[in-house]
Amino acid sequence: MRELLETRYAGRRLYVFTTMGRVHVGQVGEILDDVVELVSADGTTRVHLNLSDISGLRLHDDEPAVVE
Repeated sequence: MRELLETRYAGRRLYVFTTMGRVHVGQVGEILDDVVELVSADGTTRVHLNLSDISGLRLHDDEPAVVE
């Protein structure tokens, strides 16, 4: 998970799913030991998550899906 956050998802906004059933949206700030810092879109709110509590990642898509 750490490798994905540091390489594939670095600098991108994403959904972070936790083992507790929560979903956080943010951009990866710092990764210290086993803790990931997510920065929200407003740039001031920060959430710290343990790497072992993250169950999934998905890129955040700002554009609405087009349905025809």
